[in-house]
Amino acid sequence: MVVTTSVMAAILLLLGIGLIWLALQRGVALWPAPTPTPTVGPTRTPTPDKRATFVAEDMLTQAAFTATAAHIAIPDDLPLPDAETPVQPVGAETPQPQRTGSTIALLPIILSSDPSLAPPVATPTPASVFVPSVSGSQPTATLDPLAPTATQDPLQPQPTATATLIPGSESPTATPPPDTPTFTPTPTFTPAPLTLSEMPAVVDVANAPVYVGPSAVYTQINVLNQGAQIRLRGRTAPGDWVYACCLTDLSSFWIRPAYVEVQNTLLPTAVPTNSDPKSLRWLPLQTPDPVLTPRPVATNIAAGDFPLARYDAANTGRVPALPSGGLTKLWPLNPINNQGGSAFTSPLVILGTETVIGYNAEGNVYSLFWDQGNQRWKSPLQPEVRLAPTLAGRTVHLLNGSTLTSLADQGGSVAPAVAPAPLPNTPLTPINVWFNTLLMGVGDGGDARLLALRRENPAADQRSFDAPNGTIFLPAVGQETIYIGADRLYAIDANLFDRTVQETIWSTPDGFGIITAAPVYAYPGVLALAELYVASGNRVIALDANTGTTIWTYDFGLQITDLAVNETSVVIVGSNQMHRVERDQPNLNQVARQWAANVSGAVKGGPLITDRMILLVTESGGILLYDIANGNLVDAGQNLGQSVAGGPAVSSGRIFVAAGNAVHAFQGNP
Repeated sequence: MVVTTSVMAAILLLLGIGLIWLALQRGVALWPAPTPTPTVGPTRTPTPDKRATFVAEDMLTQAAFTATAAHIAIPDDLPLPDAETPVQPVGAETPQPQRTGSTIALLPIILSSDPSLAPPVATPTPASVFVPSVSGSQPTATLDPLAPTATQDPLQPQPTATATLIPGSESPTATPPPDTPTFTPTPTFTPAPLTLSEMPAVVDVANAPVYVGPSAVYTQINVLNQGAQIRLRGRTAPGDWVYACCLTDLSSFWIRPAYVEVQNTLLPTAVPTNSDPKSLRWLPLQTPDPVLTPRPVATNIAAGDFPLARYDAANTGRVPALPSGGLTKLWPLNPINNQGGSAFTSPLVILGTETVIGYNAEGNVYSLFWDQGNQRWKSPLQPEVRLAPTLAGRTVHLLNGSTLTSLADQGGSVAPAVAPAPLPNTPLTPINVWFNTLLMGVGDGGDARLLALRRENPAADQRSFDAPNGTIFLPAVGQETIYIGADRLYAIDANLFDRTVQETIWSTPDGFGIITAAPVYAYPGVLALAELYVASGNRVIALDANTGTTIWTYDFGLQITDLAVNETSVVIVGSNQMHRVERDQPNLNQVARQWAANVSGAVKGGPLITDRMILLVTESGGILLYDIANGNLVDAGQNLGQSVAGGPAVSSGRIFVAAGNAVHAFQGNP
């Protein structure tokens, strides 16, 4: 009986131990722990699941109780099973996976040794940057902080050579949302301009001068032979100078674009398909060496001033404001307010809202009050003045016969500014001004020349450019270049007093035709960095102002006498007709006009324009306002009924015209 009981106890003990061993083998007792890996960041510890442990402990307790009850009868030589290696408890810490980069992500814990169950880890996608192929080098371009935002101005350069499209602004920094959700619109993406840091070019003229800075007054450091290969790496904003490399000592220099031929450059596919691969727009703006003395910069015309025959030195005729219609006369009213007893013979200039100045055939220069037209001062002057005066600051320059007379306006009186300056021939154009230089065309035919006089001492300090042959028209000035229209068009360096030699930058070729109206310089350009508009016979030609290259030609069909240019349009006048042509022509071989309008009389002095209106004054005294958008005549209600002395002047929205023995002032709707 004792033997039977002992045997049964032994069997139960072995059965319990076997069950424990089987549970450990099949993983019932504990969950397997994940394999440890290095970690950063906070530790995540799952709550242990001990249900399997409780089952095993109950079984062990029962087996131990049975074994204790029967241990006396167990034989000493009864073999026991080998012990298993202890299993790591579920409660042990498990390191989290580490993620490289600046962001730490906490991933879920995987309680399985099967790697296929692990969640995929996203791989960062690098930003896509397009690098165009540029012939001759491999530049790298980045956005130049000087690039304009009004106009998509081309790309800015970098020390290496590729072009890169760069977002126009940094990505916004994320901030925690407020307690009350608010709608925030998604920022609009504006791509940055594109620039090429380098463009290949070949010198296109013999003995091309190069300088340390973007002006011919800086030190000339070398001359380059025709055919020399260079690399263009920057430019001035108007494109009249380009920054290039490399001389024999690998140094950089400045050269005029008229002296180089840009080679074909491969542009990125991101630019429009009709983009010009030779345009200097692709070059970045280059700042001159800061050790150089900065060149003077033209200032804006003071409010209310009408200082020159065509308002500005570029001859644009683009004025700040014109009435939109509803013209009424302000003055003179009867009697004529002491304006003079004879006819006015010159056009007018205006100094702010102080005074209107013109010449009367009785032999006096008259200054009239701007607001009422009463006499402010008068100064005798002979011979008579027929060309428009010029206002430089408070000094009035007049061409009386073959003499330049300069008068200083002193408010209620006038005094000579400098001694009168005799001229070598009769002036045929009004005076234009470039800083301290007075410019005019004198003589005709073989005696024609551009005459330059220094304002401080015009009698003793004169220079002339003698190449023109035939009638010279009012010269235009753009940056440091003077444009002269005569038997052909000439572009010369304006620094006539600061250099020992004169420089003709370019001129139109034989067969181009004689010039028949004052040239007009326009910056910024639309199809080139700066543009020049000229009339030759019945054609208007748009040119690259920096190189003389023709951009487009428009056939007006009649003789052209005057041009005016605003930001988008060219207004053409001649033979009792007026046309408007867009500067930006989609088809350069087939230029189309926007509209044509009849003009009731010959135009005197040329059109004045804004972005909305056109003002014409006819020789017989008609004052005409047109809508520039469609060419419709808006106001023709005012007619002076007498011969006018010259083109109109405008000041603060008012119109002033010299006709007969009076100066007339008009105002209208804004």
